[in-house]
Amino acid sequence: MWRLPARAAWQGRPEVSLRYQAHTDALIVALLPLPSEREVVVHGDLCLWFDSDTEDALPTACCLVGFAEAPDSPSTRAARAFLGEYLWGLANELWRSGDGTATVVLSDDERRERLRACDRRAVPRPR
Repeated sequence: MWRLPARAAWQGRPEVSLRYQAHTDALIVALLPLPSEREVVVHGDLCLWFDSDTEDALPTACCLVGFAEAPDSPSTRAARAFLGEYLWGLANELWRSGDGTATVVLSDDERRERLRACDRRAVPRPR
């Protein structure tokens, strides 16, 4: 029941936090401020967390290891498709600066695109 108010609040102000850690070459993205109920590993280096095990689960976070080391790996391509060009561009800015963090509020268009990406099943769903 607590998922619905948190989801509604995120839709009203969709804040996303990104962090790049140079020592692990990892990009960590916090998407939805909810506890993660399910973890899905994609191509070995991309981990996605979801807010439930249900068909309408939304991603709460993701972590990509090998962000700069393997820019054309299947994991990296999946992460880029999942995050979209705007967030991917911010991630690259963080990488260029070394270790870094950024928090942004998505525009309405970007928020809708991120939700559409989930609806299109662009990422593996919890099973």
